Amino acid sequence: MAESDGSLKKKVEVGFGEIIILSLILIDILEFMNVLPYELNYVNNVVEWIGLIYLLYQADLTEIFFGYKDKKIDALLILSYFLYSFLVPLYTFIMDHAYELQTWTFYAGAILLMIIATLNLFLNFEVKKPSIMAMMHEEGRPADFMDRLKRTITSFMIFVFFFIFVFNLMMEWLAWAVESSITVIAIFVYIFLFIKYSKRLKETNIIYKIGDSTSDFYTNFVKSFQERATIMTGVTGILVLHLLTDGGIFVLPYILNSQIKYFADLGVGHETILALARESLAHAGTWLAKGLVMLGYSFNSIAAVLLFLGPAFIWYGLYSRKKMHIPKIVYFLFFSSVSYLILNPVLGIKRLSMSDIVGVDIFTKSLPASDVNSMIVYSAIALAIGAIAFAMRYNNSAKRIVKWIAFSGTGLLFCYYIMLYSIDIIMAYWGTIVAGAPSFILFYYVIFLIATFFFYFGGGLYFVYMSLYNLHKKEV
Repeated sequence: MAESDGSLKKKVEVGFGEIIILSLILIDILEFMNVLPYELNYVNNVVEWIGLIYLLYQADLTEIFFGYKDKKIDALLILSYFLYSFLVPLYTFIMDHAYELQTWTFYAGAILLMIIATLNLFLNFEVKKPSIMAMMHEEGRPADFMDRLKRTITSFMIFVFFFIFVFNLMMEWLAWAVESSITVIAIFVYIFLFIKYSKRLKETNIIYKIGDSTSDFYTNFVKSFQERATIMTGVTGILVLHLLTDGGIFVLPYILNSQIKYFADLGVGHETILALARESLAHAGTWLAKGLVMLGYSFNSIAAVLLFLGPAFIWYGLYSRKKMHIPKIVYFLFFSSVSYLILNPVLGIKRLSMSDIVGVDIFTKSLPASDVNSMIVYSAIALAIGAIAFAMRYNNSAKRIVKWIAFSGTGLLFCYYIMLYSIDIIMAYWGTIVAGAPSFILFYYVIFLIATFFFYFGGGLYFVYMSLYNLHKKEV
């Protein structure tokens, strides 16, 4: 049956989200063509911030925290978070006063967050299931003043934890992704198009099927934070997103030969793999040496992709509770490429250790093209290990051992990454604490430090435990 013009109009209506998408796409096209005025770079940042505000506003934070919607409280929370994070790029035009602005906006956001939390003392806010508050307090309105005080403290801690581990990370991801707004565009297209329009399309439409599944995933992931049995799954999901983000920030540009401006700020050791391969090939004398160079860089690239995608694959298996099929050829590629990466690495991971940026640095280095004998040995060992793993997949008993080794190796990298990331953040907080910050800021930074320790180390260990536990109980 043909659809009416009114129905079609509803399907293609343009709203605030679509305007954000179109703005980002237009700016990105101008940047790609090298005709983007300098002023529009700043506009691009503003559009991304507005988009983030809109995303958080549509997420209904109060429903996640308390089990009911209150858009006024949502708006106040978002305002406090943006003040809390002091939005340094907004102050670039008056950098001489950046420190003072950071301090005052931190105070403003922190005080506003306290005020929102203390509303529990004066207003009869009720708690509904499912919500984070319902996991720690009885459903309904507070019984007495002490109950209100407890809910005030709990609300404050929830707000602070959300700022550290969700909002702050979203701001960091946007800041890193500013060099390539493709990532940002993809996020907005997913949120505003697939989720918004998929329900209006026929069930036979492929976009409906994709949108329906992604919408369910988004909804269920948010709900995972509202139940005791699934909250740690949500926590590990955030940690996995960390790893995927760094994979998109570092690994993909390295492999795709993208010239990212902020790599220059990180110093030497951030050349793309293609650039390093060209340099190594120029020093390779024979065809055998050139072939070994190509194989070495290919193995390193494949290993990097698989190791960064691996935790997401494992986590999704735990999240969905479904058996995840892994093709046999993937085991060959995984074991051969990771073995080569261990023996003759092109990529490495270390703490960022910068004064103004915290996190993990993924660096690159060239292969020793002149050492042909060593490269022959490395290649032979890697191919042999990959072949053995591939053959073991044909034996029911042996394939569990192979999968256990693969999952363990992926989990170890994941924990190592989380450890480096958390240590760099903890050291940054500790530096502020020992430097003698004002008492009010010191109070918050102590909370930040303690929360960061338990969140990252607890989440990382839980991820490894659950992945290996589920592998032992059943095939993931």
